[in-house]
Amino acid sequence: MNTAPHATPFPARLADMEEVEARYQALAPDDRLLAHEKLDFYGLLVDEERRALAHRFPRELAATPDSLRASAAVRTAWDFRARELVVCMLQFGAEALARRLELVSTLRPAATQGAMALTTSGSIIDLSAPDADGSRHWIYRPGVRRDHKAREGKVILEATVRLGERVDLGRIVTSEVLVLAVGDLRQLGGANPAVPEGTRLFTPAEDTVPGARESDEFRLETTRFRVYADAMGNAWGDARKALAKRAAIQARAVQDILAPGKGAALADVAELTAVTGTRFVVHKKRRRVDLERLPQGHTHAATREDVHIGAQRVVRGAPLVVLDADDDVAAVIFEVTALTLR
Repeated sequence: MNTAPHATPFPARLADMEEVEARYQALAPDDRLLAHEKLDFYGLLVDEERRALAHRFPRELAATPDSLRASAAVRTAWDFRARELVVCMLQFGAEALARRLELVSTLRPAATQGAMALTTSGSIIDLSAPDADGSRHWIYRPGVRRDHKAREGKVILEATVRLGERVDLGRIVTSEVLVLAVGDLRQLGGANPAVPEGTRLFTPAEDTVPGARESDEFRLETTRFRVYADAMGNAWGDARKALAKRAAIQARAVQDILAPGKGAALADVAELTAVTGTRFVVHKKRRRVDLERLPQGHTHAATREDVHIGAQRVVRGAPLVVLDADDDVAAVIFEVTALTLR
């Protein structure tokens, strides 16, 4: 990829990123946690990318992970978020190379080329070349996160698109641009994320750790849950079931930190809300519990019958893993933000 005249270390790091990610995928969850504690992914980032992560997750990533005094919780949380960004950078790099795009630092409104940008949230923006009236088609793809849908529209750029600045697309304003590439974008949007199987991300897109609960123990146990959940989401068959049980045990560890010996049984809950805005309605039957899922912004609902949470409890602020009668995953909730008891 030609990077002149705006040199960037990004293309040269793609091979290292691919190698570290490939090693990570081959690890069991416990070994993945050790890799995070060693800052395997954090070491792949440059200073501006680290600053972007700190800005995006100011409460979760408050300390410096590579200092001698950094705790295991701080290092693990930082490296987990760094891995999320690395996966998105791999997707962007693969698409930029396939499209033969040139890395630049700015895109002026009058420029005749199309552009593709990676934001600090891991999202990808596609901008077409301008039409006769100056308007550009755009597609906003929320990275490689599960079930996040692309949005699209048209915009006349009023300002130059620059590294480190947000992009006003009219309907939405993006987070800051980390990497920008221009070229002949004849087709906008990728049909599938250009990353290897097993790198789909399953964690919430926003920082959900309240400042009042920023203990090292809470950070570490929450990040451990995310690692198990991501591994489970990319597994199949018996391996997925085994990881689901591990994730449920880890969720209970977080629940016990927030509400030792307390929390509600699933059958005693009428309704709960996840950090994503999805509502779950609990239907208590004579000999079973059913769970109805209503995603935010959707009118249709999906119901899983005969579910349970094992030894877990429903605790506000904690994750929850709901299993079906066969101990397969019915729902993964990264944070319960509200619940109503019967």
